Amino acid sequence: MMNYTAIKQTLIEKRQALELRFSRTQQHIKHKDGPPNPDFAEQATERQNEDVVYGLDEAARVELEQIKQALHRIETNEYGLCLECGEQIPYERLEAIPYTAYCKNCMDKQFQRANR
Repeated sequence: MMNYTAIKQTLIEKRQALELRFSRTQQHIKHKDGPPNPDFAEQATERQNEDVVYGLDEAARVELEQIKQALHRIETNEYGLCLECGEQIPYERLEAIPYTAYCKNCMDKQFQRANR
């Protein structure tokens, strides 16, 4: 079994940063309930900003879930094995994308299937 201590620490730090970002995003969403801006151009800008915030929020949720799953796989000694083919994921890939659950070949196949 490989030692994933450094990767686990990276995942924990990423999880904490995302949880903080998610918390701040939620606070921003809650505090936007003021009266609408009388300037229509400003309203459009505010709406675009809200769309960006919601997009970031959703991206943070997805990444946070992937990180939690990776930490669970570390705890259950399943980390580093591709969920599709069962082969060992190269350590370099895990360092680059620590929450990945798939080797590059299987990820490429999934991407191709999704884009058909």
